[in-house]
Amino acid sequence: MIKNSVAGTLESNDVMIEIMAHDQGRLIELDSPVKDMFENDILKVINDVLDEFKIDDIRVVIKDQGALDYALAARLRTALKRGML
Repeated sequence: MIKNSVAGTLESNDVMIEIMAHDQGRLIELDSPVKDMFENDILKVINDVLDEFKIDDIRVVIKDQGALDYALAARLRTALKRGML
């Protein structure tokens, strides 16, 4: 079970990730100024971390400000650890 959790900031080159329970698979919402160029790369990082935690039913809201892959992964891991019951 997952409770609502947030990690990160809206500062330049960072990302804010919010997670919440979702009972119909993975729902990933991405808002990013670089979405057109890097959407697939960002979604791969997010899905890889969710696979690492073996989580399938979750809603992830990503408000990206140009974060690098390692920051995306770290912010999601932090949100997941905060939100695990």
